[in-house]
Amino acid sequence: MKETNDIYDDEIRIIKREQPKTEEKKRFPKWLIVVLIVVGVLLLCGLLLLIPYGKTPHATAHLMDPDMTEEIETVFDPVDVSENLPSSTWFGDYPDTTVLGYTQRIDTLLGQVALSVYIPYNAQPELILGPLDLEDKTIILAAQAADIRRDNKEIVGSFVIGGRKISEGISKTGYCAILDGEVIIGMAKNSPLYDEAIAKGGYFFRQYPLVSEGKWIENNPQNITKRKALCERQGQVFVVESQTNESFKSFAQALVELGVNNAIYLVGSHSSYGWWVNQEQHRDFFCDSIKRRTYANENYIVWRR
Repeated sequence: MKETNDIYDDEIRIIKREQPKTEEKKRFPKWLIVVLIVVGVLLLCGLLLLIPYGKTPHATAHLMDPDMTEEIETVFDPVDVSENLPSSTWFGDYPDTTVLGYTQRIDTLLGQVALSVYIPYNAQPELILGPLDLEDKTIILAAQAADIRRDNKEIVGSFVIGGRKISEGISKTGYCAILDGEVIIGMAKNSPLYDEAIAKGGYFFRQYPLVSEGKWIENNPQNITKRKALCERQGQVFVVESQTNESFKSFAQALVELGVNNAIYLVGSHSSYGWWVNQEQHRDFFCDSIKRRTYANENYIVWRR
């Protein structure tokens, strides 16, 4: 064939159709990518500026008592003053009998255990039965004392108030007796101070022993929560509260490091109610819960001015 249009009878012609040109894929403009990156960086910087410097979110595990209302925990920065505690009888302010009764708070850090020490001045100790009266301005320090049972809400162990026997039992070997205005802390299954408290119109209750003659005492409860203790150090009596969740063992060992001679447990946990009044006569609470449950047999060791 000399021309492309010629074809013989015994030949076939294959006609190839030209495919239409497809449109080129649209590309994302490079300038728009740059703009989006710049906007993202600016937003990230703005968010970082909104976060307070040096503060990171954290969560604290709360092991609450089933019968208590959960409260908001107050966090403070403990001050390490443990090395500065004098070896004399008083390691707080020397009491001035002309000053109205108040409580001094000393914060200390012993290892990893943050403690607050509450020392009452110019006030007399006693036990009270029933909920605290918020209108009572004479109480400068109040902390829950003996445990109450969860089933019948009765006091656990022997309890004497003003010479009147409320309950009797030796489920816990630690004890506190208040006789003639003096607080005596010890550990014994049978103590003559129980009968003496009844005879003299004094006070007596039992709790877990934590420290006896300068040595920490092991107890069965293994839970971890905030702790509170009634302590005696070279004749001086005060209340100690842990600001960190501790086991009985770690708390007792910290009390030994503090120089405590004898100590018994007080009702602790984040829900433990009570208060203390500072030298400016400002009242602060151990527990900020407003909607808390109250019981007829809840009891407190208090100091009145």
